[in-house]
Amino acid sequence: MWYITYILVNFNTLTLHKYDIPYVYLIIGAAISFILNAVLEELFYRVWLQTRFEPLLGFIPTIFMTSFLWALWHMGIQYHTNFLLTFANVIVFHSITGIFLGLLWLKYRNIILNIVVHGLLNFPIYIVTYWLS
Repeated sequence: MWYITYILVNFNTLTLHKYDIPYVYLIIGAAISFILNAVLEELFYRVWLQTRFEPLLGFIPTIFMTSFLWALWHMGIQYHTNFLLTFANVIVFHSITGIFLGLLWLKYRNIILNIVVHGLLNFPIYIVTYWLS
């Protein structure tokens, strides 16, 4: 869902990456990205950070704080030439996703569930950009 919104909002600045690699390498790269992004980010932001701040700040403030920090982390990854546009995109899209992932962690306390959901949110973009290039 956020991919569609992201593309519609950023249509003028959207650049498709052309992959001159075999499809199997793309899948391997996506798997590595899944491990590095979904696994490590969920372990840090949800399991480690959110769990530790919940007793201090309460559930809802902690979810908003960790979502905002998680969104800011993505500034370096998804920076465009326009700082304000990048900041707005990252804060809106990643904060909303972070709130969702934070609520998921709060309700179920199941790291595998969070990792799978996070990974599914990240994974299709590799395949879509490969097919469009």
